[in-house]
Amino acid sequence: MPNLAFISYSCSSDSDISRILQSSLHSFSRPWYRLPSFRIFRDQTDLSVSPGLWPTIEPALANSEYMIYLGSPSAATSKWVKKEVQFWRDRKSMDKFLIVVTEGHLVWSDESGDFDWEQTNTVPASLAGAFKTEPGYLDLRWARSATDLSLRYPQFRDTVASLSSTIRRIPKAVLDGEDIRQQRRRMTVIRAVIAALMALVILFGWQWREAVKLRKSAELRLAQSRSSEADALAATNKWAEARSLYAQAIGDFNALRTSPVLPLAGLWEAEREVMVNSQNV
Repeated sequence: MPNLAFISYSCSSDSDISRILQSSLHSFSRPWYRLPSFRIFRDQTDLSVSPGLWPTIEPALANSEYMIYLGSPSAATSKWVKKEVQFWRDRKSMDKFLIVVTEGHLVWSDESGDFDWEQTNTVPASLAGAFKTEPGYLDLRWARSATDLSLRYPQFRDTVASLSSTIRRIPKAVLDGEDIRQQRRRMTVIRAVIAALMALVILFGWQWREAVKLRKSAELRLAQSRSSEADALAATNKWAEARSLYAQAIGDFNALRTSPVLPLAGLWEAEREVMVNSQNV
């Protein structure tokens, strides 16, 4: 896929801004479920490990339709940025050289028909005489102190919309309206997902409560069963004890029958009491 734009910047000063700008250009007015239909090249994102940096950057520049130059004093003096700018001036159209100032000063002199190089410090000197008329540029100098550098921030969103409109050749109003529609669709999807998650949470809570009730009921039945089992075991032991006492009583009674002191022992009364007691067991 050819690069729609190549971002040239100073890694020491604009790494974060370039990264956010690249991501925002890819996502602006694009449905969230689709991949970008174009490519914005940025070296820290797109370069693979290579023994030579320039042989990798040069084809990316050659395959790019636009250059987005992030102007700053660091970029103006950077060896690699100056090489990228010179390549573009030598082989590409300066009408597609887009300037975004992130730091420093960019001053045009109507008298000389060129930048005022005594005040300008955001572009390399190799751009002297590169423009026939004063080029337009976008001002991102405020972004260095911004706490929210995203498409939610109106000023940054306007910058992204302007760049996107230029490189995609779509009117800014059309892109802006499409982005608003996509944001509304995303919010609708988010609300639907949240509602579905809430419904699942409620359903899970109800099922969990019913499961707890069933568990408690099962534990109660188990406790009752164990209690009944214990009662039955106790009753069995009591019956066995009673049978043992009865057998002993019968043995004593038989022994008394052969005793010479039968009348004195009250044998018949003892037998009668044993019989009564055996019936109560």
